[in-house]
Amino acid sequence: MINKSHFSIIYYISSLWIVLVMSGCDNDPNSSDAVNHAPEIQELFQDSPVVTTNQYVYINAVVVDKDNDEIQYAWSCSAGRILIDSDHGRYGLASNPCRWRAPDTPGDFVVTCVVSDGMETSSKSLTITVQ
Repeated sequence: MINKSHFSIIYYISSLWIVLVMSGCDNDPNSSDAVNHAPEIQELFQDSPVVTTNQYVYINAVVVDKDNDEIQYAWSCSAGRILIDSDHGRYGLASNPCRWRAPDTPGDFVVTCVVSDGMETSSKSLTITVQ
């Protein structure tokens, strides 16, 4: 026969079990409670070790996103130009790699890449010496 104390213990354990089971039910990675990680630019590198004035250089970004989100790219430069290359597909503001034309004067110039996964952004810059 179950007395009141046994019933209370069974009720308590059953309630605790229901709470524990229900708390683990919303593990949907697409839910609004899921944590998004910012993409990380691990490296920027140029395809040519020596750059001269007016030279075209491809700059590549190595990007990792822990969530495997689609990455969007935006490039900018302190001098020279970010170009779209019709001979090699579409390179420019929204692609990786980008194609940069060095300015017509020697010096140190900065090319910056900003990446986004649609929710978080990160950036990295590369200083290129033009001879």
